[in-house]
Amino acid sequence: MLAIENRMNSKTLLNIIERLEGLLAKLPEKIRRPVSRELTVSLKAGATADRVKADVKEKIRKLLNPLHGGPRGDGWPFGRAVGKADLYPVVEGVDGVDRITDLVIIDESRRLRVEMVKLGEDELPQLIGVEIQDRG
Repeated sequence: MLAIENRMNSKTLLNIIERLEGLLAKLPEKIRRPVSRELTVSLKAGATADRVKADVKEKIRKLLNPLHGGPRGDGWPFGRAVGKADLYPVVEGVDGVDRITDLVIIDESRRLRVEMVKLGEDELPQLIGVEIQDRG
């Protein structure tokens, strides 16, 4: 009986999380700051560029997720700036990435290349793009 309750609780929790993620996607533009990334990486021998690119994009999206991302995995906090220091360990941890040779953050609301995107206390980052080039 306890196992059934735990499964039901897990399923209920997953449903709640899915609903919250749907609501977060509909947040007003006012509290979402659009940012994009441009990276140049060197791949490890035998790594497939397409697979590494997809994995890097997914890892960055997970990092910035307001429910599951952030430094501790409990959601990217409102108002927390996004800097290169946040991204380096995530990208370098992707299987197949040998090293990052260039990393650019673009604050899309100002169309500027920046070291860090500073957010207002009621803002969350909205990743709108990740461009990755293989240095070879």
